[in-house]
Amino acid sequence: MEEKIEVQPEERVYVMPPHPEAVVAREERTPPPDPPTTAENTLADLIKQAVGELRGEIMSELKVEMRTELQKEIRGGLQAYVEN
Repeated sequence: MEEKIEVQPEERVYVMPPHPEAVVAREERTPPPDPPTTAENTLADLIKQAVGELRGEIMSELKVEMRTELQKEIRGGLQAYVEN
């Protein structure tokens, strides 16, 4: 005959960690923010500077165009003078 073997379940043992130590929240103040930085130039100064730069670019382009047109007129005048 077969012999029956009874197996007893092992009793599990649970180990709980100790309770953590209580931590008391300290009241730490937030450091004051850094003072705001100020611009080196005012808005009006920045606008004047930008307008001055644009004016300079436009004037240099106009000088090139005027020089080209003047050279065309001088050549045309010289040719007309030579032909007459």
